[in-house]
Amino acid sequence: MHPGPQKTARLAALAVFAAMLGCKEASAPQAPRVTALAVAGIRVASASFSADGTFELGLVATDTHGDAILSTSVKVTADITSVGNSSASLPAITVKQTRAVQPSGLPVAAGIDIDDSGSMSSNDQNRLRAAAAQTFWETVFTVRSTNQIALFDFGAGTTTGLNDSRLLQDWTSDRTLLAAQLSRLAASGGTPLYESVLDVIGYVNTSRAASQFQRVMLLMTDGQPNSNTNRTNAITAAKNAGIPIHTVGLGPASDVSPLREASAVQAVRELAEQTGGVYASATDAAALAPLFQTLAQVSSQGQLITAFQITPVPASGMRISGTVTVTSGGGTATANWSFVAP
Repeated sequence: MHPGPQKTARLAALAVFAAMLGCKEASAPQAPRVTALAVAGIRVASASFSADGTFELGLVATDTHGDAILSTSVKVTADITSVGNSSASLPAITVKQTRAVQPSGLPVAAGIDIDDSGSMSSNDQNRLRAAAAQTFWETVFTVRSTNQIALFDFGAGTTTGLNDSRLLQDWTSDRTLLAAQLSRLAASGGTPLYESVLDVIGYVNTSRAASQFQRVMLLMTDGQPNSNTNRTNAITAAKNAGIPIHTVGLGPASDVSPLREASAVQAVRELAEQTGGVYASATDAAALAPLFQTLAQVSSQGQLITAFQITPVPASGMRISGTVTVTSGGGTATANWSFVAP
């Protein structure tokens, strides 16, 4: 018996609907497969950490093409491996939230500011900060050849128009021009940290419009600022301009260095945390290049920011180490992290 015309029409309609569902399922985008993970840095504020153990990690999870994964649907997990010198009776760690910092789509304009104070002669005897700076711009230019870099230093002199910094190379996308200035990196003078931040933020803000560029500052230092007089002014200037400052601490400014000085660490941590950047700490000068490379990816491709909570809260001064894992698209990648409780 053949079905009637009405039943035939209903069956045909159901078949079309089923086919549409099938097409919809087939065309649903697949989550990118994560193949590598790097911790760009940390955001940790003394008040919030001591109150409830919260902190944030900047994560660069990349797929098979080396592109940053910015989907907040990724699964993030973490473990604590040690607190202080102990791996026993460890506190619990909870993932609170993951959010994505998306690139604007505009060309990047990044101001690199390098500490050339006298103490760099001992904390970076082989001038590895020069190679690290080059790694930064090579990575940024690989993402987009029209991205631009301006290279500054502080401690070794001043340039006309700047109060406490030198402009070694004005805005350019030319690797050769930038590399030619690396020989000028020296080690002399003090550490006018906040004053140099004011110089660079002011220069970036007035010479590269926010409507045309995604602006960012990378600051590397090894020490305690000469003065805190311009601390608030420097932070306020960066916040008002909407320019995040990613900071890299070496020697006394690195919380994982045996030379660590709490006040120096706090200074560079705060600059990053207050302006929307992340703070990365180098165990020694050899660690600068990989840190600069990851921060270049953050600056040009974006990052995931994941908030965590540790319970109970470790005491101030305790070094906390752990691992973080990102799962996406059937792939899994893990990276180590470590910081000293503020």
